[in-house]
Amino acid sequence: MYFCDTLVPEQSMNLFNLFKIAYLALMRNKTRALLTMLGIVIGIASVIAMVSLGQSSSLSINNQISEFRTNALTIGAGYAFREFPVIFKFLSNRTSQTNTTLRLRADFVFRDDLSILRRIAEDDPDLPQISDGKNTVSINCSADYVVSNNVTIRLFFDRVINKPRVSTIATANTSAGFSINLSLAQ
Repeated sequence: MYFCDTLVPEQSMNLFNLFKIAYLALMRNKTRALLTMLGIVIGIASVIAMVSLGQSSSLSINNQISEFRTNALTIGAGYAFREFPVIFKFLSNRTSQTNTTLRLRADFVFRDDLSILRRIAEDDPDLPQISDGKNTVSINCSADYVVSNNVTIRLFFDRVINKPRVSTIATANTSAGFSINLSLAQ
């Protein structure tokens, strides 16, 4: 025999002798035996964890379907006035006239977002169920006046109105103002 020299060949297939051989092999290679047991425990634990995660995710996937819809309509118009005259009057009663470009732009956006839950397994007359969504109306107007190659003046007005599908609180945001853009590049 390989591990035990004291065994008699006719007793080598005895169950007691097999356990004795296994025990002697484990005692000679304690580190290898410990690492093997640790690998088996980690492997079994990871398989159990993956199977349980797979079952829980498949239950949620098989039970319902989420549907997302978006419909949007954008209407925009713009016009550019070339050689638009602007007269500047100074405190010394001196006047100056420049002819540059004035750009006008207006956009209207109508948007409908909708999220629907559909349950597959249940026969419920209330389905499909709206879980989220909103109707949005947006108005954007702007006027850009090019004073020179380096200076642009912009006036703007933006209004966004949100009407949610699920809750009853509608919101509206309005912003208006002007900006002056200076370009220092030549």
